[in-house]
Amino acid sequence: MKTGIRLLTAALCGAVLFSLCGCGDTTWAMKQGEDAVTSGMYLGYLLQGYEEASSGMTEKADNFWDSTYEEKNVADWVKDYAVKYAKEDLAIREKVREYGIEWDETDDSTLDQMMSYYWQSYQELYEKNGVNEQSFREVLRASSLNDKLFRYYYGEGGVEPVSHDELFGYLDSEYLKYKMVELSTAGDGESEPTEEDKAAVREKAEGYLARLQAGEEIDTIINEYAKEQDPEAEETASEENQYYASAANRESDALTEQLFANAQVGVPTILETDESICVVLRQAMDDTDYDTYHDTILQNYKADAFDEVLTGWCDGMNITVNDAAINRYQPKKLKLEDETASN
Repeated sequence: MKTGIRLLTAALCGAVLFSLCGCGDTTWAMKQGEDAVTSGMYLGYLLQGYEEASSGMTEKADNFWDSTYEEKNVADWVKDYAVKYAKEDLAIREKVREYGIEWDETDDSTLDQMMSYYWQSYQELYEKNGVNEQSFREVLRASSLNDKLFRYYYGEGGVEPVSHDELFGYLDSEYLKYKMVELSTAGDGESEPTEEDKAAVREKAEGYLARLQAGEEIDTIINEYAKEQDPEAEETASEENQYYASAANRESDALTEQLFANAQVGVPTILETDESICVVLRQAMDDTDYDTYHDTILQNYKADAFDEVLTGWCDGMNITVNDAAINRYQPKKLKLEDETASN
């Protein structure tokens, strides 16, 4: 996030609310058993909600808080975001204990590194909004616990383990691997390329295609073309020439759409975009890809399902919500770098 820390997962959940009436203590926002979300942590979630909405908007009102996001007034959206993440925080802590998931020295070390990286950048913003270093650390820790719980839940020996074959099938259907030589048809930036220029690029691409069809390695051609463009270019290793594409980007990226629609494993082909002609060789996914990207693939595969699991957990808990704190710490009172949002 630009002004906050995006959680490792984007899971949200609802909860049964038991409001605390007639209480003026605003040092905490929610409690469940012995666990509490402090007001500092809740303010951290408000800041995250603001950034989530702000970065996701296509149109903003002159005063940010008059804007609409996901068919809701943005101030209400940010408040709901913070409330839901705070509830989720409590649910995760309870389930981590229930499943016996340990927090060890390695986790502490990783959290220290995260704090060192983020706090120096966001200290001023968070502190002026009442989020001290300890509260900031607890928000990051909640994120890490969420990630550990997710991996346990769907990992080997977990509650709903995902098998190798199942996850590999998802990888193979939702992603593809390829190498390519990308030849620009956009010209030098100073003048529009002529049809003759484009024809010359296409002829070169077809020559590369013929060489691949004859059995030449695509890495050889990639390095050859790079040298033509820059004689000082260093030869790249095979793994450096590897690209991946996600089916989730098909509608927004013309090359990705063509890769999924037209590229076959082991069959070199030519694909064109508005500014380039690409000589492409799609490759088969293997266990190296699986092992390297396992956690990311699993997250993408089960994120929505885990959202539903979290919702069920939260709905089954007796969470006490401190209305005094929630009412006091309103999104519109946040002190933000964007003056239009602070007004």
